[in-house]
Amino acid sequence: MSLLRRTPPKKAVSESNLEDITSGSESKDLNPQQACLGPLKRKRDFDSAEFMDEIRNLFDEFVKKQNNKMSKLQSTVDEIRTQNNTITASIQLLSDKYDDIQKELEKIKTERKEHLACMKTLENKVENMEKNSCAAKIEIRNIPTSQRETKSDLCELTKKLGSVLDLKIDTNDIKDVYRGFAKPDTPKPILIEFTSVLLKDKILNSLKSFNKKDRKLNTSLLQIEGPPKPIYISEALTSKGKRLYYLAREFAKTYNFSFCWSSYGKIYLRKKEGTQHVRIDEEGDFAKLKENTI
Repeated sequence: MSLLRRTPPKKAVSESNLEDITSGSESKDLNPQQACLGPLKRKRDFDSAEFMDEIRNLFDEFVKKQNNKMSKLQSTVDEIRTQNNTITASIQLLSDKYDDIQKELEKIKTERKEHLACMKTLENKVENMEKNSCAAKIEIRNIPTSQRETKSDLCELTKKLGSVLDLKIDTNDIKDVYRGFAKPDTPKPILIEFTSVLLKDKILNSLKSFNKKDRKLNTSLLQIEGPPKPIYISEALTSKGKRLYYLAREFAKTYNFSFCWSSYGKIYLRKKEGTQHVRIDEEGDFAKLKENTI
């Protein structure tokens, strides 16, 4: 077994050697341990009062900046608050005006309904008055107009019409006779107002009986020159009645209604023989009748 070889420890530095190494003014004051560590740094002088003044100045500057920011922020907040108050006041004003307009609108709607109802009542009264004025009138269409035609000529024509229908019509039975209005290039209708509604009804009933025969009423039977033309006679209608009658005839053609007629100023429709008739009083009645028909 071989013996281990150890490295002999280094010799400690003697105090005399330390004195030689740390020669100089500073090394003489060092103890042996400081001499081994080497030269120390020189301590910096520290002034606590100056440091505190500097910290205080920095803090004051920071506070000043923060105060300026807070002041600006507060000014902005105040401005926004003022604007919000102004906007709120404007919105409230608009809301109040809207409420007033809404109330006024409701009032106008109510008044409009009342006015429409009043107008409807007045229209019905006028319509009834016109119907009463037309109660004894008949309208003859498709008779040519002669030159220099007078009321006397029209009275004579009315008497001839009575003769053809086997009715005696005197001049005293005619209250008024005149030409109405028509489209250009169309003979104007003759309106005859009798003194009695009964005479008007007799003429219309006689016309129905006459047309059931083989021949129809035409201009040649009234001794009117020219080629024969069919003559149409019906009771006189008001403006509203004429329009309803026109719409009723068009409706009858479209939806296959066999009968369309007027009686005492009222318009009637019937689908076919034996079914219930329908009276047309307003244009809206066509829509209701259409729903029931479809």
